Amino acid sequence: MSVDLDLAQGALTGNIEALRAFDALVASLPVSDDARQAVRQKALVDGRLKEFDGRGALRSWLKTVALRLEVDLQRASREDAVEDRVLDALLPSSEHLEAQLVTDEARRLLREAVRHALGGLAAREKLWVQHYHLDGMTLTAIGVLYSVAPSTVMRALDRSLEQLRSLVREHLVETHQLGLASLNSLVRAGVA
Repeated sequence: MSVDLDLAQGALTGNIEALRAFDALVASLPVSDDARQAVRQKALVDGRLKEFDGRGALRSWLKTVALRLEVDLQRASREDAVEDRVLDALLPSSEHLEAQLVTDEARRLLREAVRHALGGLAAREKLWVQHYHLDGMTLTAIGVLYSVAPSTVMRALDRSLEQLRSLVREHLVETHQLGLASLNSLVRAGVA
């Protein structure tokens, strides 16, 4: 049996020395603190360390897990940014500080609805919305990337935003039982 396999098994059984050595390995990984914490969670709490079979170095196995978790964390933060930017495109915000609490709650509800609505777009439409609103790509750049004219991209983005508006309204009406007046009030509060 390898030293790394012994270390992994010791960490899983709660051996203090093995846990210290395991933590030192995790601390040396070239990822963010959040990813390191996620590695500890997955490996020890969720028991994924049982999957380590000792055929390679434990540090390499942990590095692979850590890099995957780092990508997942970055993807999650990127997706949050997409929803915020799409929400801003649908409903540009303003700077009235008096209504900040109402605005924050309204935007939370709207962000939830945008998240749901983005799932209703076709993959290509969703990518174009993300390229335009998150990545800041121009219509021309998106057109070059997908071998279409910028006017095609513009029309597709306009249709996608209209579909998003419709899906957001539909979600708010179904999920929160909002009538037209309440929906309009929520939208006004979200942009106040």
